[in-house]
Amino acid sequence: MTNNSTKTRNIFLTILSVSLIIFVLLVLRPLPKASLNNCIKYSGEVSEVIKGEGKGDIVVTLKNSNTQFYINRAIDNGYTVEALHEKLTGKTIEILAISHWTPLDPASKTKHIAEIRTADQVIYTEL
Repeated sequence: MTNNSTKTRNIFLTILSVSLIIFVLLVLRPLPKASLNNCIKYSGEVSEVIKGEGKGDIVVTLKNSNTQFYINRAIDNGYTVEALHEKLTGKTIEILAISHWTPLDPASKTKHIAEIRTADQVIYTEL
């Protein structure tokens, strides 16, 4: 192996290693604490409330939206799918979701709920 090809290989391995470290850090970056400054507002009619795949999560879906919104560990904190389904399905709500990007969900199709409001009450809040 020539000295030039060894340098090229070392540069390639260094770039690959740095890229891998950056990727891992982005994946493992924790979700920030909810605040009005880091949330995005969504509104629409609730089409579905189901148990999520995560432990104790509840997922809320809005009509004409391909984004899923979830309350992390909602069941562990005393919420039930049945009660939220009854309270929210068919109603127009406002959701504040934490703005957070991860390479595991590059299109941001899954959003962590910080707050759910109907026209006259707060249903859930982390703020």
